Amino acid sequence: MTSALFIIDCGLTSGLGHVRRSLVLADAIRRDGVDCKFYITSDIALPLLRRFGFTDIIDLDNIPLDLDLMVIDGNSFTKKQINNWKISTKFLCIIDDNGNRPVNADVIVNPNLYAKSISYSKYDTKKLLLGPDYHLVSPEFFTSGSDNTIEYLISFGGTDDGRLAGPLIKKLLSKSDKNIVWAVPSHICPQSEFVAMAGVMNNFSIEIDGNISELFAKSCCYIGGAGTMVFEALASKCRVISCAIVSNQDKNIEFLKELEIPAFRQFDVDLMVNAALKINDKPNPEMKLKPDASESIALKIRSWMKE
Repeated sequence: MTSALFIIDCGLTSGLGHVRRSLVLADAIRRDGVDCKFYITSDIALPLLRRFGFTDIIDLDNIPLDLDLMVIDGNSFTKKQINNWKISTKFLCIIDDNGNRPVNADVIVNPNLYAKSISYSKYDTKKLLLGPDYHLVSPEFFTSGSDNTIEYLISFGGTDDGRLAGPLIKKLLSKSDKNIVWAVPSHICPQSEFVAMAGVMNNFSIEIDGNISELFAKSCCYIGGAGTMVFEALASKCRVISCAIVSNQDKNIEFLKELEIPAFRQFDVDLMVNAALKINDKPNPEMKLKPDASESIALKIRSWMKE
């Protein structure tokens, strides 16, 4: 059987964005008969892997020496690490957001809106898959119907315990009586102040480890960081209000503005709440994402592996 190893960065400072998108690709590759194993830098990703049905976790001391495919996703991995790992595989795919680690790879995937503005000329790379045509959003986000019972779905990912979401939620509650849900991954402990608020307010709740595609299907508007969840929101036909919460997300902001999406280079409670109060006056953003993009990437990789 063809074998693949996914090496993925995650943790309390990097969140779960790399894991979420890598799992979409792994799921597509698995359907083509590939045996997928994983190395993750933090156990916080284990519930997500298990939800996708992946249980084969290894440590880097036990990397098989005859891998058919290796996929690396994480901005913290160095050029030296990647070059060392490449020895163990016949075909290397890197999901690379920034173009700042010129390595020898068989294919680079950058699904970001800004991807085509990044130069990979210093990489020894045969194939490039760049831009939202190669997004890594699970097909389930395209098939869910919407009942619009959630006005605002708020999430700043797996690094926020309320320091970002909290002030925004309080301000929004003071201005609107619309229903607000704060989506929190299972490894985050929400600040007690907001747990108490959710216990007594009818229009505010905290959803811990909820099914994100189902939450988006019920939501009118997503408010959060300018990363993976923006693509999931757009696939779900949600309106979007976004800001950069890590440095590389800043590159997405101008492209979001071109779609007439309220997008800010930094977190600003007043600007984001004001945008939220006016969001229903704006049409849904017109961005056509292909539901089968991950299948397309998987097919290309499998085809190139045979060359």
